[in-house]
Amino acid sequence: MPQEKSPSLSSLSSVPINITAFVDLLSNVQTRLDTYQSKARDVQDNTIPILRSLVKFLPRDGISNVCEDILGCGSDEELYTLARHFLTALLVPCT
Repeated sequence: MPQEKSPSLSSLSSVPINITAFVDLLSNVQTRLDTYQSKARDVQDNTIPILRSLVKFLPRDGISNVCEDILGCGSDEELYTLARHFLTALLVPCT
């Protein structure tokens, strides 16, 4: 008897339905990150490296979510706060 194939690998491996919209989203995010102006809040403001790394290394679904969060920031202060949130919530292990 032939075996049935499993329906799909997982939702994490899915390709965006509209690749053009995904590319446009990435372009808009890169433009937004390029316009960020550090206000010297920290000696070393890692806002842009943190956000660029998330956009580069997360799975596609995660990238889309982070991109929407970035574009939803109305100011550089909000972008800084978003990066701090990702740093403390995702990147720094809880002790």
